[in-house]
Amino acid sequence: MKTTSTLMLALVVLAGCASPLENARETGAEHTCTWYSSCKNVGSGKTYATINDCLTQQRADWLDKLPTADCDGKINVSNLNVCLSAIDGTSCTSVFDQIATAGKCDKSKVCSP
Repeated sequence: MKTTSTLMLALVVLAGCASPLENARETGAEHTCTWYSSCKNVGSGKTYATINDCLTQQRADWLDKLPTADCDGKINVSNLNVCLSAIDGTSCTSVFDQIATAGKCDKSKVCSP
């Protein structure tokens, strides 16, 4: 877990130079991968073999979720924080909770001025 925390801290420091949209995507990917890890879905034979595999896939997913054409200059930080908190608190076993979280992280909420 220390390796995961160190990686996340390094990513946060590097993200300081990015745009609000890039920060939103990166932070979303980080929170999502932290959730996967806490749900024991990172490791050999799991959803993601490594935290880096998770981050690579989640960065691509968040790029699709928050496209530049729709979100550049439109990140609603308050709604993004609601999304990130929802990810952090999502049940590992409840599909309904996971669907509710996805709704809180929808482009229409996060990319609203």
